[in-house]
Amino acid sequence: MLLAISLILAAAVHGQITVTTPECVSFDTLHNRYLVSSFTSGSIAQIDSNGQVSTFTSGLGRAYSHQIVDTLIYISSGHSIEAFSLNTAEVAKFIPIVGSVQLDGMAADTSGNLYVTDYTYGDPNPDRIYKIQLSDDFYSVFITETDGLSVIPQDIIFDAKFNRLLVVGYSPNAPIQAISLPDGTITNVADPPVGNFDGIAMDRYRNVYISSWNPNTVYRYDSNFTQPPELLYTGARGVANISVNNRDNILALPLFDLNQVVFYDLNLQLRSDTTYGWAPLNILFEGSTIHPVSQWNWDFGDGGSSLEQSPNHLFETPGIHNVTAQIDVEGGGTYSEALSVYILADSLTALDAEGDPGAQVEVVINARNNAPLNKLVIPVVYSGTLNLHLDSASTAGCRSAAMDHFAKTYADSLNWKVEYTVWNDAASPNDLNPGYGPILKLYFTISSLAEYGQISTITLEGFSARLPKFYGPNFNYQVRTQPGEVSTPGVCGDANSDMSVNIKDITFLINYLYKSGPPPATPDLADVNNSGNVNIQDVTFLITHLYKGGAAPNCS
Repeated sequence: MLLAISLILAAAVHGQITVTTPECVSFDTLHNRYLVSSFTSGSIAQIDSNGQVSTFTSGLGRAYSHQIVDTLIYISSGHSIEAFSLNTAEVAKFIPIVGSVQLDGMAADTSGNLYVTDYTYGDPNPDRIYKIQLSDDFYSVFITETDGLSVIPQDIIFDAKFNRLLVVGYSPNAPIQAISLPDGTITNVADPPVGNFDGIAMDRYRNVYISSWNPNTVYRYDSNFTQPPELLYTGARGVANISVNNRDNILALPLFDLNQVVFYDLNLQLRSDTTYGWAPLNILFEGSTIHPVSQWNWDFGDGGSSLEQSPNHLFETPGIHNVTAQIDVEGGGTYSEALSVYILADSLTALDAEGDPGAQVEVVINARNNAPLNKLVIPVVYSGTLNLHLDSASTAGCRSAAMDHFAKTYADSLNWKVEYTVWNDAASPNDLNPGYGPILKLYFTISSLAEYGQISTITLEGFSARLPKFYGPNFNYQVRTQPGEVSTPGVCGDANSDMSVNIKDITFLINYLYKSGPPPATPDLADVNNSGNVNIQDVTFLITHLYKGGAAPNCS
């Protein structure tokens, strides 16, 4: 069994928005919108509550990080900091930082100061963090690499409880560092399992989130960095400068390489160790939340339930099951979340067919699928003693007839092998719905030299690297198969074609030979002595066989 899967661990992704090369995102509480730095276009996009994207401001050259302070948004554009009014989008300040190389991540404390990282790319000056007094825009170097700052400082946040900055860097083994604002003391507070960090954020409960490009992941630490980090999100390229909308508990993830901003609900997250497999299937679910919970309640969509936070459940019924979890929060309030799992009992089956030598037969291929499919790959081997010739194939009248494309994708007639593929275009509405029935019809001609009682087997299990596979929106897998047969099932001696040998066949032959009766439909079956001709000797042979214990008919 071959399984292939591309999973994003987080099930609580609540939408994604297209923005060109998003580098940084933050939530503007005053105007109920997200503001996103578009790096290559040098602009700031705004995403309103309906998910509509428009331009807040442009013409920055490059747009790195930004920080909202009161009614202004401060934007780092490489060598300067520009501030714009959140109300009017007009320029309010321009602060050139002389000697800077790449100003990037920013944070603001509660004392009227703005901090910004500067990675110097081997400049004679070491990597550093600048401090800007917003009252008069006076800036100075606050801390540098020579003071113990980790190289390539990428992003920072302000931790008000301890009056400190938390810093992450883009080096492969970068620690999470805490910098005391009163005295500049630097402490390594965590050594994450990955590196090359682009973003750091903090939620209302002081949980800390870090985003890495190597590999592309987001981890969450508890507020005191006492527990191992929790892998929160993986699978998307270029997770850049993240932030938390603390009003709604939404983690905003700018995916630089994918031109998307993904919004991840922190109130409740559900994960599973897989999202599909063959029945019966045991799946481990994990629930996670930033809230103190008084009650967990899982509904697995098949009649099963659990009160555990991270339960196991055995699925025995094939189909799509919508799994939901609800939490009751201490102090009041509830949150719910859902994910879907696909329990498979899928198959490809070749139905049997019968025909005479030289005749054409139709072989129907049935499919059972318990989840929607947008592509089916059907390899066929049709070898055997009938020496079948493949004439054609069709999806007419089949469940797959409405799919966008049908093609022969491989053929080797000398070895009786062929492959057909049925598939849809991207975003097509014509996916094959769950069900059972025909998805392909094959038309073969049986060799005229074939003999009765011979068969050819129609197998669907695949050959070489060509395997029977079903593709769904989120997964693909090798499907189970059942072979069929094409046969010439005639009964030797059955001259009148009623599938039995008796006195009626003797009468039929006498009428044919001597009373101008109709000829046998299959002369070979009437030639019971295998002489090559149908004559009185065959009548005598049948009489001897049926009434005198003579030899059995031989038509081969």
